[in-house]
Amino acid sequence: MVTVKNPPFSESDWTHVVFTFENVNSSNETPSVASLYLNGKLQGAIREPLVYKWDLSKVSIMLGIEYIGDLDDLMIFRRAITPEEVTFLYQSSASL
Repeated sequence: MVTVKNPPFSESDWTHVVFTFENVNSSNETPSVASLYLNGKLQGAIREPLVYKWDLSKVSIMLGIEYIGDLDDLMIFRRAITPEEVTFLYQSSASL
């Protein structure tokens, strides 16, 4: 878990949230990395093995469980996006 001391959430401003996951289920010595970005800035990362043994035909993504608020512009990619891509997406959404 990445801890954020002063998260930028408010009732008046949108917060751009990005999670990236790299090397999940890696079969080599490359560590898995899970990173959290808020408003284009890296808040922290966890580097430890992430191994999931799931049947891809039965996987589902569930959003909004016990979440209160608004959600807009969900994107899911097949790969971890780079820090530069995170910045680009944040700047693109901030200019709308």
